[in-house]
Amino acid sequence: QQPLQPTNKNSKNDLQPLPVVHSDLDEYGLDPYEFRLYAHVVRRTGGKLNGQCFAKLKKTAEICHMSVRKAQYALKTLCGAGLIVKEQRRGRTDVYRLTPKSNWKPKEELKQIRQKAKESKVEDSEEE
Repeated sequence: QQPLQPTNKNSKNDLQPLPVVHSDLDEYGLDPYEFRLYAHVVRRTGGKLNGQCFAKLKKTAEICHMSVRKAQYALKTLCGAGLIVKEQRRGRTDVYRLTPKSNWKPKEELKQIRQKAKESKVEDSEEE
């Protein structure tokens, strides 16, 4: 079989390599909402540790096709697991940054981290 060729010869996007998901992330145990939000933060930060993701939560949830509440819990879980860090800014959107893998908690703790995130009170300011 021949490899598929771009259908639009003028599209530069067709020439870009497809993203590769590292096995450490793929096998970490994130649920679909957490995985989708992590992918969004990676895109928004350019995949760089010093990059920033600071979109409004409502817009982020919309882009990721989930409710604001699901996005809140997923972000809390990702922060709790050490995959991202959150910087709160008064009167402005929160900023999320990626962390090095050395900051990630063991995947065996993910279920407990997720449960703690769901039991914690979701802050009203995060809904903006």
